[in-house]
Amino acid sequence: IGFQQVRALRDEIMPLFRHPTLAERPQLRPAEPALAVPRIELRGVTYRIPKSANNVLDGVSLVIEPGESVVIKGANGSGRSTLLQIIGGLTRPDSGEVLLDGISLALLDPAFVRSTIAFVPEDAQLFQGTILENISGFDPRNVDRALRVALALGLDKFVARLPRGWDSMVGEAAADTTTATEDPPA
Repeated sequence: IGFQQVRALRDEIMPLFRHPTLAERPQLRPAEPALAVPRIELRGVTYRIPKSANNVLDGVSLVIEPGESVVIKGANGSGRSTLLQIIGGLTRPDSGEVLLDGISLALLDPAFVRSTIAFVPEDAQLFQGTILENISGFDPRNVDRALRVALALGLDKFVARLPRGWDSMVGEAAADTTTATEDPPA
């Protein structure tokens, strides 16, 4: 989904942003993945790609308030993907810190961070299996939540055009998804 499509879907998903923040929750490791949308803050984040002479991110500080949409633009190699990986807890900065509702990512359970912040990288790969298996992380306990999020993003309109819907195979066996790949969700 492109940034323009996200903005168009914003009205549909705004109810998801009206949940309590992490700061209002006494626990850092909820039993169920939260739909809470935290305040995201970066303080002086610096990152250098190994074997590179220059920092790809140098002292980046920013705040993203709950419900706020942010567009990250830049040329190839400018650090967009690295920034998203750092925010999502997939990459650690060389210096500085990332906070969710004032709590350092370093103090939070990585599984909780992954359940709270997600993004689709430019080079996303699907595993061999069905669309439903992929969006639920191949865990039947995640199916209901994965479908709620997919519906909120409008993916149901795209998947409905596939011959087997949510049971369409992707990954190495992606033959039954070719009819709908030309026109992704709007």
